[in-house]
Amino acid sequence: MKHPQERDLALYAGGDCGMWGRLRTGRHIAGCEACQRSLEAYRAASKLARQSLGELPEDLDWKALALEMRANIRVGLAAGECVQPVPRLPARLGWRPSLAMAGVVLVAMSAWLLYLPQPHVEQAGAVPAAGMVMQATSTGVELQENGRALTVLHRSSEPLALSVNTNGSVRARYVDADTGQMTITNVYAE
Repeated sequence: MKHPQERDLALYAGGDCGMWGRLRTGRHIAGCEACQRSLEAYRAASKLARQSLGELPEDLDWKALALEMRANIRVGLAAGECVQPVPRLPARLGWRPSLAMAGVVLVAMSAWLLYLPQPHVEQAGAVPAAGMVMQATSTGVELQENGRALTVLHRSSEPLALSVNTNGSVRARYVDADTGQMTITNVYAE
C-alpha cells in the first residue's frame, strides 16, 4: 500500500483536506501505524502553534477571508495581464551588415571585371590604314602592304609591352637586359 505524501497528512491533521483526499487518507491511516504516528505529530505541532500564537478571534469568518483572498489574487492576475512585456520586433539587418555585403559585392564585381578574358595582342593588334595592315606580334611590330612586310624586332628575350592606336599607330616598348635602357619603337601609317 502506498503511503500518502507529507502535505496530505498535514492537511488531514488540520482538517483542510478535500472530501476525496480525506476519505483516501483516512482509509490508509486506519491500517498504517507509521502514518498514525505522523498524523499525531502533525496534530501536536498544530496545537503547539495555536498555543504559541495565541487564540484566534472566535468571530473570524474563514469563508469571507477565503473569498477576499481569491478576489485579491484575481485582481493581481488582471493587473499582471495589463503590464505584459512589449513584443519584440523581428530582427532586421542593420546598416553594418548591409555595408559589409555591399563591400563584398563591390570586390566581387571588381574581380570579375579585372579577370574578363582579354583579347590577344595579335588578334587586336592589326590596324588597317589606307591599304596597309599594322600588326603587333610577340616579337615586335609588323607593317604589311601588298603582300610585303616590314617587321621591327626587338632583340631582347624580355617581355614586350605593345600598344595599338586606332588612328594608325603601333608602339612597342622593351627594356634591354644588357644596358638596362628602354627602347621605344613607334610606327605610324599615313
